[in-house]
Amino acid sequence: MASSCTGAFVLAAAGLLQAESGRSPLQWLLQQPVLVAMRLLEASGESVGRVAEPCGFQSPLTLRLHFMRIVGTRPLAYRQTFRGHRAAG
Repeated sequence: MASSCTGAFVLAAAGLLQAESGRSPLQWLLQQPVLVAMRLLEASGESVGRVAEPCGFQSPLTLRLHFMRIVGTRPLAYRQTFRGHRAAG
């Protein structure tokens, strides 16, 4: 009985996450390190290589690949765009 309750809870939680975020639990989980990288790129002048490690990426290349897939641009291009908008605002 406990395993069926656990399974039902997991399904309900996954459905709620999907409804709230528009992403599957796996997509949401994979997005989190990229969000941390975005904040570090916005707030620091650290290289992509230095940003990659504290976000859990094994290399700058891995960060770039995930960043491109999720954000749609390269980390340095994101930083330049972010800083341009901030300076203009």
